[in-house]
Amino acid sequence: MARENDTVSPRGAEYTASLRRATLFLGFLYQLMQFVISNTLWASLGYDPIAILPTTLILMLSGTLMSYAMAAVLFRFRDQSTLFKLLLGSALSLGAGAINAGVDFLSHGLIEHGDQIGTVWTNVSYNVIYCTALFHGWAFLYIALLANFELRERR
Repeated sequence: MARENDTVSPRGAEYTASLRRATLFLGFLYQLMQFVISNTLWASLGYDPIAILPTTLILMLSGTLMSYAMAAVLFRFRDQSTLFKLLLGSALSLGAGAINAGVDFLSHGLIEHGDQIGTVWTNVSYNVIYCTALFHGWAFLYIALLANFELRERR
């Protein structure tokens, strides 16, 4: 749907396709950088990066899928106020952080140890907070991407 000045409206197919491409690229780049930083950190702490590769790949896949799911929800509410989107992004981040921490806990226990290890609640709490912070970063980055696309379309 072209506007009078021949720009594509935010409801047009070109707009949506362009935003989708940017989301896929940015989401993959975000998770890839998290993967590299996380593996570098674990390697500096003395863990063999090759030995923990299956776990980190599972976490990267899980994080990527949850990031895209969060983006889909936020996209549906793109016409809401920024405050609403920030609060929604925070709520989604908390849920995704808890799920990803669970995936981390299960994958470490099952892949690296063959069974569940004893639960250390301090580690679980730290992991939930860490994962939630990562998803907050993604949610707020995606909200900024939505705002950028909206501003470009208004011009």
